[in-house]
Amino acid sequence: MKSTTKRHYEFLNLLRVFAIFLVFNSHCDALYPVSALATGGAMGNALFFVISGFLLRIRDPFLPHMYRRLIRLYPGVLVMTSLSLLLGERVIGSFRELVQNYIWPTSFWFVGALVLFDMLLYGLHKLRFTERFRSYSAVMLILYFAAYVLLVDKSKWSVEAAGLASPAQCFKLIYYFYIYTLGYTIGQTPDRAARGLPVPAVTAFLLSFVCKALYVWRPALLKFQFVSQFLGILFAWTALETTLAWEDAYRAHTGIRFRGVVSALAAASFEIYLVQFTAIRFCVGIPFPLNILLALAITLGAAFVLQRFDSWAAKKLALPGR
Repeated sequence: MKSTTKRHYEFLNLLRVFAIFLVFNSHCDALYPVSALATGGAMGNALFFVISGFLLRIRDPFLPHMYRRLIRLYPGVLVMTSLSLLLGERVIGSFRELVQNYIWPTSFWFVGALVLFDMLLYGLHKLRFTERFRSYSAVMLILYFAAYVLLVDKSKWSVEAAGLASPAQCFKLIYYFYIYTLGYTIGQTPDRAARGLPVPAVTAFLLSFVCKALYVWRPALLKFQFVSQFLGILFAWTALETTLAWEDAYRAHTGIRFRGVVSALAAASFEIYLVQFTAIRFCVGIPFPLNILLALAITLGAAFVLQRFDSWAAKKLALPGR
């Protein structure tokens, strides 16, 4: 299976950096004097999945394709899961918990989701779903609302429940898989004219925070929390389109050094995601805002080290001829 060669979009790196800092901020509730300031993670996750889908290249038979993905994802996961065990951040008391932490969905639900999404998307790719994306979207919409009615506890904020252990937590997989496939569909026609849609992107982003505030102010509105996820889809789509449309302007109006820093941060975004939890826990109890700054510094430093290890491991484990 082959896909067209895709243009390298440097501006996409800036979007990835924005996404990872949104996710980092959302996990800092124990560091802020007001925990509500730790927000934005849902928007960051939406960006990550739409970018991951856009960048995906399906060019190998299934097993080599999945092997390449696993050797990219799992070395860092194994390192950070083992480190969290050594630090006492988690405890494994059974074989089932061992499998759940190290194999699937792992200690990081984002990784478990990516592995599952890759397998599902490979099958959809063979069915050429991108040629019937509107029909596919309609089916996903029906599936989404069926799961929303049956699985989501609408008395509290549930659409971003952490983990993948329960049916309610797995609900978000439907939502993020659609965003993943949306990015992939856009990526299958990389030479088409992208549309700059900054106003819808900014509006959807800001409205997502308004919705969260309304849920806190009027808990009865939580039954409409699906609106936040629809804003996430709109934001991910329009932000990606705007990024692609503004690529030439980004290259023309930013210096090489700035783009180099952004590129380095984007390349380490996955490792930043992996190490941030341990770094943030280490900084609990330190006065604000020093705790935030220290957690960020530790996260970035450790992420660059882990990235070097991940790159080395991926090269060592690569299939012959690649």
